[in-house]
Amino acid sequence: MNAIDTPFVCALSGIRATQEELETLESEDDTPQGWIRLTIERKRLNPWYARIQQCIQGELHQNIEASGLKKAKLKHNELEEAVSFIETQLDAKYAPALATSKYEKWIVETEDVYISPPDSDAALSDEYNKLRQFLALEADDGEIDVEPVQIPEQEEAKEPKKSKKEDKKS
Repeated sequence: MNAIDTPFVCALSGIRATQEELETLESEDDTPQGWIRLTIERKRLNPWYARIQQCIQGELHQNIEASGLKKAKLKHNELEEAVSFIETQLDAKYAPALATSKYEKWIVETEDVYISPPDSDAALSDEYNKLRQFLALEADDGEIDVEPVQIPEQEEAKEPKKSKKEDKKS
Protein backbone atom coordinates (compact mmCIF):
# COMPACT_ATOMS: atom_id res chain seq x y z
CA MET A 1 0.00 0.00 0.00
CA ASN A 2 1.27 3.48 -0.76
CA ALA A 3 0.28 6.91 0.49
CA ILE A 4 -1.62 7.70 -2.70
CA ASP A 5 -4.18 4.88 -2.45
CA THR A 6 -4.35 4.69 1.35
CA PRO A 7 -7.71 4.42 3.10
CA PHE A 8 -6.19 6.48 5.91
CA VAL A 9 -7.42 9.98 5.19
CA CYS A 10 -8.04 12.27 8.15
CA ALA A 11 -11.76 13.03 8.53
CA LEU A 12 -10.94 16.42 10.09
CA SER A 13 -8.12 17.69 7.88
CA GLY A 14 -8.04 15.58 4.71
CA ILE A 15 -4.39 14.68 5.38
CA ARG A 16 -3.34 11.29 3.99
CA ALA A 17 -1.12 8.88 5.88
CA THR A 18 2.48 9.13 4.78
CA GLN A 19 4.47 6.20 3.47
CA GLU A 20 6.47 6.28 6.71
CA GLU A 21 3.26 6.00 8.78
CA LEU A 22 1.97 3.18 6.56
CA GLU A 23 5.13 1.21 7.27
CA THR A 24 4.06 0.99 10.94
CA LEU A 25 1.05 -1.17 10.01
CA GLU A 26 1.39 -4.65 11.48
CA SER A 27 -1.78 -6.23 10.08
CA GLU A 28 -4.55 -5.61 7.57
CA ASP A 29 -6.90 -4.11 10.18
CA ASP A 30 -4.24 -2.04 11.95
CA THR A 31 -4.02 1.76 12.08
CA PRO A 32 -0.84 3.75 11.42
CA GLN A 33 1.10 4.85 14.49
CA GLY A 34 -0.47 7.92 16.09
CA TRP A 35 -3.62 7.76 13.97
CA ILE A 36 -7.05 7.45 15.57
CA ARG A 37 -9.80 5.16 14.31
CA LEU A 38 -13.39 6.12 15.12
CA THR A 39 -15.80 3.27 14.59
CA ILE A 40 -19.46 4.13 14.25
CA GLU A 41 -21.72 1.11 14.73
CA ARG A 42 -25.48 1.04 14.46
CA LYS A 43 -27.70 -1.97 15.17
CA ARG A 44 -31.25 -1.99 13.85
CA LEU A 45 -34.03 -4.45 13.17
CA ASN A 46 -33.87 -5.94 9.67
CA PRO A 47 -37.10 -4.94 7.85
CA TRP A 48 -37.10 -8.29 5.98
CA TYR A 49 -37.00 -10.11 9.31
CA ALA A 50 -39.91 -7.99 10.57
CA ARG A 51 -41.91 -8.75 7.40
CA ILE A 52 -41.44 -12.51 7.61
CA GLN A 53 -42.45 -12.41 11.29
CA GLN A 54 -45.64 -10.60 10.25
CA CYS A 55 -46.26 -13.30 7.63
CA ILE A 56 -45.78 -16.03 10.22
CA GLN A 57 -48.16 -14.34 12.66
CA GLY A 58 -50.75 -13.76 9.93
CA GLU A 59 -50.57 -17.37 8.82
CA LEU A 60 -50.80 -18.52 12.45
CA HIS A 61 -54.05 -16.59 12.94
CA GLN A 62 -55.41 -17.90 9.62
CA ASN A 63 -54.61 -21.49 10.59
CA ILE A 64 -56.23 -21.08 14.01
CA GLU A 65 -59.38 -19.68 12.36
CA ALA A 66 -59.42 -22.33 9.62
CA SER A 67 -58.95 -25.16 12.11
CA GLY A 68 -61.90 -24.07 14.21
CA LEU A 69 -59.80 -24.03 17.39
CA LYS A 70 -61.44 -20.83 18.61
CA LYS A 71 -64.89 -22.42 18.48
CA ALA A 72 -63.78 -25.80 19.77
CA LYS A 73 -64.57 -26.50 23.38
CA LEU A 74 -61.02 -27.27 24.44
CA LYS A 75 -59.43 -26.87 27.80
CA HIS A 76 -56.84 -24.10 28.05
CA ASN A 77 -53.87 -26.49 27.99
CA GLU A 78 -55.33 -28.39 25.01
CA LEU A 79 -55.76 -25.13 23.10
CA GLU A 80 -52.17 -24.14 23.89
CA GLU A 81 -50.96 -27.56 22.68
CA ALA A 82 -52.86 -27.18 19.37
CA VAL A 83 -51.52 -23.65 18.80
CA SER A 84 -48.01 -24.83 19.64
CA PHE A 85 -48.35 -27.57 17.01
CA ILE A 86 -49.36 -25.00 14.37
CA GLU A 87 -46.42 -22.76 15.40
CA THR A 88 -44.05 -25.71 14.99
CA GLN A 89 -45.38 -26.34 11.47
CA LEU A 90 -44.86 -22.67 10.58
CA ASP A 91 -41.35 -22.66 12.08
CA ALA A 92 -40.48 -25.63 9.87
CA LYS A 93 -42.05 -23.98 6.83
CA TYR A 94 -40.15 -20.69 7.24
CA ALA A 95 -36.87 -22.12 8.62
CA PRO A 96 -35.09 -22.20 5.22
CA ALA A 97 -35.83 -18.52 4.60
CA LEU A 98 -34.88 -17.51 8.15
CA ALA A 99 -31.56 -19.34 7.76
CA THR A 100 -30.48 -16.94 4.98
CA SER A 101 -28.66 -13.68 5.62
CA LYS A 102 -31.53 -11.72 4.04
CA TYR A 103 -33.71 -12.54 7.04
CA GLU A 104 -31.19 -12.15 9.87
CA LYS A 105 -32.83 -10.38 12.80
CA TRP A 106 -30.34 -7.52 13.07
CA ILE A 107 -28.53 -5.33 10.60
CA VAL A 108 -25.29 -3.96 12.02
CA GLU A 109 -23.83 -1.07 10.05
CA THR A 110 -20.22 -0.21 10.79
CA GLU A 111 -18.20 2.68 9.45
CA ASP A 112 -14.62 3.63 10.26
CA VAL A 113 -13.20 7.12 9.96
CA TYR A 114 -9.66 8.14 10.76
CA ILE A 115 -7.99 11.14 12.34
CA SER A 116 -4.32 11.85 11.71
CA PRO A 117 -2.13 12.30 14.78
CA PRO A 118 -3.65 15.35 16.55
CA ASP A 119 -0.36 16.28 18.18
CA SER A 120 1.17 16.94 14.73
CA ASP A 121 -0.75 20.20 14.27
CA ALA A 122 -2.24 22.68 16.79
CA ALA A 123 -5.36 23.39 14.68
CA LEU A 124 -6.00 19.67 14.21
CA SER A 125 -5.55 19.11 17.94
CA ASP A 126 -8.13 21.82 18.65
CA GLU A 127 -10.63 20.24 16.22
CA TYR A 128 -10.01 16.79 17.66
CA ASN A 129 -10.65 18.07 21.19
CA LYS A 130 -13.84 19.84 20.01
CA LEU A 131 -15.01 16.48 18.64
CA ARG A 132 -14.12 14.75 21.92
CA GLN A 133 -16.01 17.44 23.85
CA PHE A 134 -19.03 17.05 21.56
CA LEU A 135 -18.98 13.32 22.27
CA ALA A 136 -18.67 14.00 26.03
CA LEU A 137 -15.13 12.59 26.20
CA GLU A 138 -12.30 14.16 28.15
CA ALA A 139 -9.91 16.39 26.22
CA ASP A 140 -6.78 14.67 24.94
CA ASP A 141 -3.60 16.47 25.93
CA GLY A 142 -1.47 14.10 23.86
CA GLU A 143 0.24 12.71 26.92
CA ILE A 144 0.03 9.05 27.75
CA ASP A 145 -0.83 8.48 31.38
CA VAL A 146 1.62 5.98 32.75
CA GLU A 147 1.80 5.16 36.41
CA PRO A 148 5.31 5.79 37.67
CA VAL A 149 7.08 2.62 38.69
CA GLN A 150 8.00 2.55 42.35
CA ILE A 151 11.49 1.18 42.74
CA PRO A 152 11.96 -0.10 46.25
CA GLU A 153 14.80 1.58 48.05
CA GLN A 154 17.70 -0.74 48.64
CA GLU A 155 19.48 -0.67 51.92
CA GLU A 156 23.06 0.40 51.61
CA ALA A 157 25.46 -2.49 51.85
CA LYS A 158 26.80 -2.41 55.36
CA GLU A 159 30.12 -3.83 56.30
CA PRO A 160 29.70 -6.94 58.35
CA LYS A 161 30.19 -6.31 62.02
CA LYS A 162 33.51 -7.53 63.32
CA SER A 163 33.46 -9.78 66.27
CA LYS A 164 35.24 -8.69 69.40
CA LYS A 165 37.99 -11.22 68.68
CA GLU A 166 38.62 -9.63 65.23
CA ASP A 167 38.81 -6.15 66.78
CA LYS A 168 41.53 -7.28 69.16
CA LYS A 169 43.61 -8.74 66.29
CA SER A 170 43.69 -5.51 64.37
